[in-house]
Amino acid sequence: MVKTEQAIDKLLMEIQAALSDDTLSDEACIERFKKTREEAVFNCLLNRYIKSIRRIIYSIVPGITEEDSEDIIQETALALYKALPDFSIRSSFSTYLYRLCRNKTVDHIRKKQKERRLSRRILQNTPDETINTPEMITEKKETWNKVTETLSRLPEIERTLIILKDVEHRKLEEISSIMKKPVGTVKSRLHRARIHAAEIFKEEKEAGRI
Repeated sequence: MVKTEQAIDKLLMEIQAALSDDTLSDEACIERFKKTREEAVFNCLLNRYIKSIRRIIYSIVPGITEEDSEDIIQETALALYKALPDFSIRSSFSTYLYRLCRNKTVDHIRKKQKERRLSRRILQNTPDETINTPEMITEKKETWNKVTETLSRLPEIERTLIILKDVEHRKLEEISSIMKKPVGTVKSRLHRARIHAAEIFKEEKEAGRI
């Protein structure tokens, strides 16, 4: 019994040491979580994608409130926590997580629409934490708000495609899996989305709003 407890303690110490440097790959985190159910491992894995998750949510619902966004993140995290023990490492974790987030976002919207209309306010996004000076923070926030407001004029599918490809730099094959559309369809729709976005940005610039 003592040896077993010592072995567990040693394993947990190894996990904490690895997590402190964030050196574990996604696959290694998943395998360790399957064995230990250690929350630190799960949180490390989730935190790697938290900004991407937020972008997916905002691409689907640009005017979503921070409260609703956090609810979706919690629902996504809970679903992931339950599903991770059975997750196959032969699959792409990021693709699986993005699809899960998208599904939870759609489910949440449908649920909220039954209760009340979702707020149409434009997202006031917090700028990247790596920005240091107040001037840079303000500039980045204003720029991001303008981009977000402009992209909000695009249809939901076009917004999502642009976020996944041009912000998240996902491969077409991954986007195809996330959107459940053939690669050819994704490619053509992405092309149209970029043209549409360029037209909107041109209008906004000519109007002096960008």
